[in-house]
Amino acid sequence: ESPNLVAELISGVNDNERFEYTIIASDAGGIRDVKFFMATPNDVYFLEMAPVGGGEYIVKLPLIESGLTAEYYVVASDETGKKTFFPETAPDTKASFTVADGLSIFNSVELSNENPSNAEDIVFTVNVFDASGVSEVSLYYVINNDIADNKIKLSLTSSDKITWTGTIPGQADETKISYYLRAVDNKGVKSYYPFEELDAEGNVVGDFDHDDAASWPNISVAPLPLLNALVINEIQTNGSPDFIELFNGTNASIDISGYRIYDAGINASQDFTDAYIVPAGTSIAAGGFYVIEPEFGISKTSDDIFIENASGQKVLEMLGANWPAMPIGITNAYVVARKKDAADLWERRTVETKGTSNN
Repeated sequence: ESPNLVAELISGVNDNERFEYTIIASDAGGIRDVKFFMATPNDVYFLEMAPVGGGEYIVKLPLIESGLTAEYYVVASDETGKKTFFPETAPDTKASFTVADGLSIFNSVELSNENPSNAEDIVFTVNVFDASGVSEVSLYYVINNDIADNKIKLSLTSSDKITWTGTIPGQADETKISYYLRAVDNKGVKSYYPFEELDAEGNVVGDFDHDDAASWPNISVAPLPLLNALVINEIQTNGSPDFIELFNGTNASIDISGYRIYDAGINASQDFTDAYIVPAGTSIAAGGFYVIEPEFGISKTSDDIFIENASGQKVLEMLGANWPAMPIGITNAYVVARKKDAADLWERRTVETKGTSNN
């Protein structure tokens, strides 16, 4: 008998993404090969489908210009040369699909600062791809939980129609800026960042809705620090020596005598014998700093750092999963610091502010 071939008609192909087509082929005597034939008005393809296990075979289609119709069929051959076609009328009568004008793809969206200071401009750099070309990219934003109807439009500029830039003017401390991006291709199709998921009737079913400002990503301008708390404020992982800086954000002195500091990248478990122990009689004044220089150094692999008080209770920690990545183009930023003393967000720096304000 000929091979058994299970396949579905191709649909949903667009000009911006390579469509991945999967079928299932089986034969008691073994499958020799599965081939995919496709013809467009411009090109003809006869591609080998790759086995991926469990009888599945896959092929990734080339990008095809929107509006074109492609004819195709699949043929599976067994070890004796017997063949099965999909559709059954192939190769005389082939199946077909028409390529849609796909949504533009936002390859990257970079902000000059996701936690800007007072009056600091925020520069957006956006890379967008569309096979038909991008005619415009716009940034829309509102201030302090305003509604979408009051959004401000910022038209981004580009010299190559690929990379686009624009600037939101600096805002006052504690301002919340909510925003989204929209790209329009040369055929008038609109795409959004974040991605806006719609159902068959065009209703929004995902988390982002460009008509609902509460669903937009947001930026906080110099958010309030973690007031009334003792925090890990700065970490040096490649210094002479390495150090951990504590900051007392309260209005009273804090006694840290006997506090124990651990680095999970160096100390194998919480049953430590080589943790750094803060000397007796040590306190940090209100608004003051205390620098710890453990003899074991600090791991550069972004492992967890945590601190216990003299009673063995964990009081502070900095989890490696939260350590910020190296800045683009910089490979030696080994200082991990809060953007401002006791602030919620962290950044990597090449210059330390040991024992002094991060501000």
